[in-house]
Amino acid sequence: MLAASRTEPGGDPVPARTILTGTAPADTGDRGWRWASIGLFASLGAGLALLAYGGGSRTMPPLPAVVILGLHQLLGIAFAARAWRHRNLDRRTRRAFGMVTAAFLLLLGSSCLRPAYPVGVVFPSPADLLRLLFGPVLLAGLLLLPMRTQGRREQQKVWLDTAVVVIAGCVLMWYLQIGPGLTAGHIGGGALAAALAYPAGDLVLIFGATVVLFRGAAESARQPAKLMGAAMLAVVAGDVILGYRQSHGGQAGADQWQFACWMTGHFLLAMAAFAQCRQAGRHRLDTEPPRARSVSGLPYLAIGLSYVLLLLSVRGLPLRVVGVVAGGIAITAVVVARQILASRENHELAITDTLTGLFNRRQLHDTLRLALARGASSGQSTAALLLDMNGFKQVNDTMGHEAGDRLLVAVSRILRDNVLGHDVVGRLGGDEFAVVLHNIESSANAQAVVERIVADLRNPVLIGDAPVRPRASIGIAVSRPGELTVDQLLHFADLAMYRAKADTRQSGTTSFAHYDRSLEGAAQAPE
Repeated sequence: MLAASRTEPGGDPVPARTILTGTAPADTGDRGWRWASIGLFASLGAGLALLAYGGGSRTMPPLPAVVILGLHQLLGIAFAARAWRHRNLDRRTRRAFGMVTAAFLLLLGSSCLRPAYPVGVVFPSPADLLRLLFGPVLLAGLLLLPMRTQGRREQQKVWLDTAVVVIAGCVLMWYLQIGPGLTAGHIGGGALAAALAYPAGDLVLIFGATVVLFRGAAESARQPAKLMGAAMLAVVAGDVILGYRQSHGGQAGADQWQFACWMTGHFLLAMAAFAQCRQAGRHRLDTEPPRARSVSGLPYLAIGLSYVLLLLSVRGLPLRVVGVVAGGIAITAVVVARQILASRENHELAITDTLTGLFNRRQLHDTLRLALARGASSGQSTAALLLDMNGFKQVNDTMGHEAGDRLLVAVSRILRDNVLGHDVVGRLGGDEFAVVLHNIESSANAQAVVERIVADLRNPVLIGDAPVRPRASIGIAVSRPGELTVDQLLHFADLAMYRAKADTRQSGTTSFAHYDRSLEGAAQAPE
């Protein structure tokens, strides 16, 4: 990717030419994709409305709803097969959607055979075998998607969190399906076998959905992976409803609630393949460096669910037993709350500068990368401001390092006060700061923010009893949608900052400068 810019007479830099590599031109058919997306959502809404108000028996949904379910399966096969063969996608993503195509075919085959082999009547029937194979094949496709890069400890935490959720899923399956099925004497052998086999398949789906939520896919496949994970959970919910009814003496057929969960799951799977095809025109497989992630609440929700089921299980037991169980749950809740606070504190330490409370260099790079990606999708520009303080070494030498730290904190407060809530301020190290401005219209918006910062820097800051007037050099660089990478944008802002530093030495005041092409060959000014 190459980018160059020129300077208009008014002083604002305007990109002169942009050459993008690895990115397709603007998709003239994007409107068609948008209308197709609206049509898919409308079909889901129509199907759910038919289930709620369209009649049908308790164990047999209305025929139009069955047709819509089949339509989602066929569309899912078509989109997944297209992603499988799409030349713009990387090999790993194509292989993943090859497995997703196979999973859709298994699901469609099971649905076609189901009228001849009702659930729980004859087990294992061909329809059951295809349906049980669906989970492992879909899981294989999901795990083939490009995943976010992780360090060793991060991987260990992911697998431990996944184990917690899967164990909670086992407890839920045991309480609602497996336990009642084993203890009930009125259930036939086929229904009992189905009540045991389907929860095992559902645990495979829970495992896959949990891995997606905790580990996270690479940027190129993040949205499809999240949709596939949500689809797995929707299918599991439908299976749990069916298993609960069967194990408690209900009808073997699917009711409206279960069918609604299945329809939603199939719709989300089709949307995952649809989203990957839509993104294929601008697909680029990026390897993201490991980064700190926020604390997930899902393992704690899983623990809470397990304890709720435990309380329900001890109903009717002696009060002494119930009291001991309730006390153990209360102690665990306090320990979990303390663990959450400690995890959040560790996360904050990993992403912030301890002195100023601003984002550190690593987190700022991650934020800028996401801002550029969102700008490319929304058609908005992104700006980076680099600020380097002038005369900071003199403050440290004459007034001491504590005074220097107070000055850094004061400057960080000025920067935070002059940006909007969604914009980000970070400390790169020493006396250098950076600001990320999201979704700006032009360089004039970035300059307006800089002018506010410069105005506040003109006011002296009290360091103890001595007033100190901060001085700084600020560089401004703007990336149009999809134009620059993180390193390029920061490099251009750095060049502009050194141009401002040269102006500051002449004027003795805070200065700022925009990046323009003439700075490429300029030598960087000394500190």
